Amino acid sequence: MPNAWELTQYKKGYHVIIGCDEAGRGALCGPVVAAAVILNPKFVKRINNAPHWYQEIADSKTIRPQKRSELSSFIKEHAIAWAVSEVAPSIIDKVNIHHASLQAMRDAVVRVLNIGAQTSEEKLLVAIDGKFMIPELAVAQIPVVKGDALITAVSAASILAKVHRDSIMVKLHEEFPKYNFARHKGYGTVEHREAIDRLGLSPVHRVTFCRAHVTT
Repeated sequence: MPNAWELTQYKKGYHVIIGCDEAGRGALCGPVVAAAVILNPKFVKRINNAPHWYQEIADSKTIRPQKRSELSSFIKEHAIAWAVSEVAPSIIDKVNIHHASLQAMRDAVVRVLNIGAQTSEEKLLVAIDGKFMIPELAVAQIPVVKGDALITAVSAASILAKVHRDSIMVKLHEEFPKYNFARHKGYGTVEHREAIDRLGLSPVHRVTFCRAHVTT
């Protein structure tokens, strides 16, 4: 569980680090979800005294589903602030997934800033997974490729976003059971693509992602 990146930013004079990441960018259906998290700085600065759950935070893709859910609960309970934002498939089709992902991340960060009620004297920094900065965000930010594996706050955000989106897909499975969203979470597995070929698109599919499966 990395801390070096955060420690370097604290030494540069930043007081608050907001981690941000998204989930569902490559899925064929469902929303893209972003999360933003402010972890307690004392855990970063004194890792040996940090609770067990903090030391288990990692890139959500490397963690088993049950453990992700457990960590998500701990993060929500103990974070200084956290927020999750969704952008619907219809919006993704209108603005494309790149802009939709940035919109979700911007909304999540703005919500965290409002919840955290940071003072004007505090120097803020947003750490983003990937290589793109969030537009229209009046806060210092640094995009970091593979940030979800290198920065603890971003790893925490990746967990919240993944758990939240998976729960959405489980609920959508109840509404559209024939697609088996609960199993593949909307990603383009063979099973999912065969269901699209057989059933057509549901109202929650991203049409621009599924054009090859739309009968003309």
